[in-house]
Amino acid sequence: MPPIAVAVPILWLAWLVLTEWVPTHPLNDLAPGNLRPRLLAAAINYPFPLLIAAGVAPHRPWSSIAAPALCVQRLVVGLLALAMSGTTLAATLSA
Repeated sequence: MPPIAVAVPILWLAWLVLTEWVPTHPLNDLAPGNLRPRLLAAAINYPFPLLIAAGVAPHRPWSSIAAPALCVQRLVVGLLALAMSGTTLAATLSA
């Protein structure tokens, strides 16, 4: 299995950490009161890239099916989140 197949999910995880914990106003709200929802989102989102990286590493038949399925599922969720962020950004900038 090429190392890029393991590196890309790790880079994806780094992107998630960056966008959820580093202030990038107006795309995220890092107010002190929203720590619990961010921790919950981290607990839900962070295992997926790790599972994908761990799934492609052994190059077994089950991992060749499970890793792309997880990628497609997370891609759909990511696109929906991006669309919602875009509408929020547009509303913020127009106000």
